Amino acid sequence: MKTVTIIVLVVVVVVVVVAVVVVVVVVEVVVVVVVVVVVVVIVVVVVVVVVTVLVLVHIINFMRYRPAQEDEAHSGGYSRWLVGYRDPSANRLL
Repeated sequence: MKTVTIIVLVVVVVVVVVAVVVVVVVVEVVVVVVVVVVVVVIVVVVVVVVVTVLVLVHIINFMRYRPAQEDEAHSGGYSRWLVGYRDPSANRLL
């Protein structure tokens, strides 16, 4: 009877140790996956923000220094209102 009790105790201890090891490994894998997902989300957000800012800066620069239209050809290739040119005829009453 004593031998059966010892075998049962050994089996219970082995099962508990294996269960604890499995739980620890699963928790570590979940933590690693969560950390990787958080890092990937942060990187994606940073890339989207940087690309958006670069595109906006490009659009703003293009709008500020857009090529002249036909009626602005004498202004040196840039819009008059951007380079500080003021048309004196704008003050005249029609």
